[in-house]
Amino acid sequence: MANFEALAEFVANHSRFPASARKHSSEHELRLAAWLREQRRHQLRLSPSKVALLEALDDFEWSPHEDAWDRQLQRWIDFVQENNREPMYAAVEESETRTAAWAIRQRYLRRLDRLPKHRLDRLAETPGWHWL
Repeated sequence: MANFEALAEFVANHSRFPASARKHSSEHELRLAAWLREQRRHQLRLSPSKVALLEALDDFEWSPHEDAWDRQLQRWIDFVQENNREPMYAAVEESETRTAAWAIRQRYLRRLDRLPKHRLDRLAETPGWHWL
């Protein structure tokens, strides 16, 4: 319970979850990030009360990397629907550039055969997506 309380306090103070990949993470943050990673990894073994505590935290995600990928795909879809074209990397608007860079990266990962099949399938089903 102490780890959960420390996590809740960290989230309240920093408006984000602890990360082990941040350049200036403190030892405390690194320990919390490792603990949180283990909770996510063993989600199916956690008691319902522990699951409820984690899910009660604002913006908690069980699969943050998958959720971030899904959000980026949705940004790409929204952009194409709103603009009737793909986002351009050389755009003035930073959000368009980021969305274009994400699409470029997905195509690059496919060429390297490093794009997971479930993502490959999702992109293949996406209207307007092409592999170039």
